[in-house]
Amino acid sequence: MPTVIVKWQKELYPAVEIDTTQPPYVFKCQLYDLTGVPPERQKIMVKGGILKDDSDWSKLGLKEGQKLMMVGTADEIVKAPEKGPVFMEDLPEEEQVVAVGHSAGLFNLGNTCYMNSTMQCLHSVPELKSALIEYPQSGRSNDLDQSSHLLTVATRDLFNELDKNVKPVAPMQFWMVLRKKYPQFGQLHNGSFMQQDAEECWTQILYTLSQALRSPSARYFDEILAFFDWFRA
Repeated sequence: MPTVIVKWQKELYPAVEIDTTQPPYVFKCQLYDLTGVPPERQKIMVKGGILKDDSDWSKLGLKEGQKLMMVGTADEIVKAPEKGPVFMEDLPEEEQVVAVGHSAGLFNLGNTCYMNSTMQCLHSVPELKSALIEYPQSGRSNDLDQSSHLLTVATRDLFNELDKNVKPVAPMQFWMVLRKKYPQFGQLHNGSFMQQDAEECWTQILYTLSQALRSPSARYFDEILAFFDWFRA
């Protein structure tokens, strides 16, 4: 993947990778993680104009180490009150959302709403989240293939991101692992990723998690087993 330099205000990001197999909107999500500037506020100067969400990378003539300039304003950081009690209704709206148990949303990385809705639905299952917290980063069982292990780890990491953020999360790492495990979700049409079936995505992810989390030694084994059996019924 080519590496570019991105200049934003007084900041310089010297080695930002661009996956040219993905639409420019995904690159903007990367810059959002670095700068805090939402994709819709970003104006990225490239040869011949401004980078659009659906621009064709092959026609932009990007070179290794090329310098890109970005203009845009980052979201303001919400400061905690310095003194005095703070009531729920006095909190900013996004903090109220977290306080009552809701989490951040997911960026659409180009026709990935089917995946986003599936993951947000699974994220709402407490027993599944608890089991994933205890799932090991390494040391998978011998009967579990590597791609299933990596998808389970990516699911756990995405849930963690959703739990600790109030702003939308870009699920890029999870999406890459999902496409590697199930290549049908990486199908392209006219250079863009195709829309896929949410039920198929749900089924494939649940099947993978059921294989990874079916360990009788797991603390939440009974609850997870009941959940998967309920879904298949």
